Amino acid sequence: AEIVERDQDTARLRQALARLDEEKRELLILSRYQNLKYREIGEIYGCEESVVKGRVFRALRDLREIYFELARRKVS
Repeated sequence: AEIVERDQDTARLRQALARLDEEKRELLILSRYQNLKYREIGEIYGCEESVVKGRVFRALRDLREIYFELARRKVS
């Protein structure tokens, strides 16, 4: 049961990521999956570290909202 639930959570996370706009999805992949520092991401995007930090924060917020919206639909 735990494996099935984990697989469902993973699928839901992938769906939520797919619904983000491209820049937000890319920021999250770079920061969370590629483990790049905000400074390094800023160099890629040509902006300050603080700007990247704010964008990642907003991307995570949006991802969380989409994820829980998908979870609520599953329960309904």
